Amino acid sequence: MKLLTTLVLASALSVGLLSTEVSAKPYGGQLEHSARLLLSEKGQQKLDITEAQRTQLRAIFSDYKAAKKALKSETSKEDRQAHRDAMKALMESEVFDKVQAQILLEQGQSKKQQWVLLAMETRHKVFHVLSAEQREKIQSWRMRHRGHKKQHKG
Repeated sequence: MKLLTTLVLASALSVGLLSTEVSAKPYGGQLEHSARLLLSEKGQQKLDITEAQRTQLRAIFSDYKAAKKALKSETSKEDRQAHRDAMKALMESEVFDKVQAQILLEQGQSKKQQWVLLAMETRHKVFHVLSAEQREKIQSWRMRHRGHKKQHKG
């Protein structure tokens, strides 16, 4: 029973991560934008962030920055270049090797999942530092920003 529960949980998590994999880069970018907002004087005044919250947020974002740096340093520049070269060679070959393509995609997907998990974990921590009222204010700002982006997109 424990094995079944573990498998179901793992598959649900992997499906969720695969669906967010596409947005891994913007997700981290949004997080860094949120950090700048929450740590700025203007953001702190608008959200009425207390000194205790400010200290917690600084700690969370400094931990995020250190973890991000460690994650980035796990693979060398040569490894990333080798992966890009392997993908390029696969695409330039006369016959498409589906198995090799799957292997290369899985290698890249693992790293993207780690980035997404790091961003999700940090967002979760920030979410629980802020009060419900502060979260609502941020959500209303996002909605206004989305509306602004939609107007200029067309």
